[in-house]
Amino acid sequence: MEVLKVERRKQEELEKLFSKLEATYLTKEARERLNFLKLTHPEMVEKFRVFLLTAVQSGKMKVIDEAELKQILSRLSEKKEGKIKFVRK
Repeated sequence: MEVLKVERRKQEELEKLFSKLEATYLTKEARERLNFLKLTHPEMVEKFRVFLLTAVQSGKMKVIDEAELKQILSRLSEKKEGKIKFVRK
């Protein structure tokens, strides 16, 4: 039971951190788009949050508008083509 409470508390703290980062570095329109994406593609939001946290920690962050958010999400969602190499003996 305590473990669940600790996990829930950690999750809430992370959510507060990301909300603060999003409020600081995203325009209103970009935040609205991201909130909509939370409903439809939560995995993309998680990828973006990792990107955002990394960029903030590295000091390379500026305010992101909706167009930039679209570009970032597009880059994050690009499927990397796996190369399969057949070795014949």
